[in-house]
Amino acid sequence: PTQISQQLHDNAGHRYQVVLDYSGLERFDERNHRSWHDSLHIPTPIMFFAPFLGIFFSLLLAWNMTRPIRQLREGFAKVSRGDLTVRLFPAMKRRYDELSIVAKDFDAMVERIDVLVKAREALLHDISHELRTPLARVQLAVGLARQSELNIPQSLDRIDLETERLDKMIGELL
Repeated sequence: PTQISQQLHDNAGHRYQVVLDYSGLERFDERNHRSWHDSLHIPTPIMFFAPFLGIFFSLLLAWNMTRPIRQLREGFAKVSRGDLTVRLFPAMKRRYDELSIVAKDFDAMVERIDVLVKAREALLHDISHELRTPLARVQLAVGLARQSELNIPQSLDRIDLETERLDKMIGELL
């Protein structure tokens, strides 16, 4: 049949006639369609714009995934050049994925390296100060020995004592 009808009644007693006319619809037949997208019932403009939209969203997704990786790479490059002030987590904290966790761990690592470098610099400063004191005493003893021959035995004893102290300090450092 090309037409189906049915009568319906509602609770208030009203009658309705529902008619479905099939005569306007075409039966699917591949011979009646001009191209393959007609068989999919997709409008032609969408068929032209769909690839461009797909490429656009693919580029957007690729950019969104590679941007934090580029930020990490740039951060590692800055750290390798000696810049220990670089922090990545503030720029990535709105991302709720594994890359933001990596950025947080990166910041913790750089902070720890910064603390270690500062501690090493303080240690080298202290060591150089501690080594200069006996060295100054040795130079003083040499100066006194050169002034008078009477000071040579005392100066040599002083030089001997200070070189032992220097040797002991260097041994503790090693």
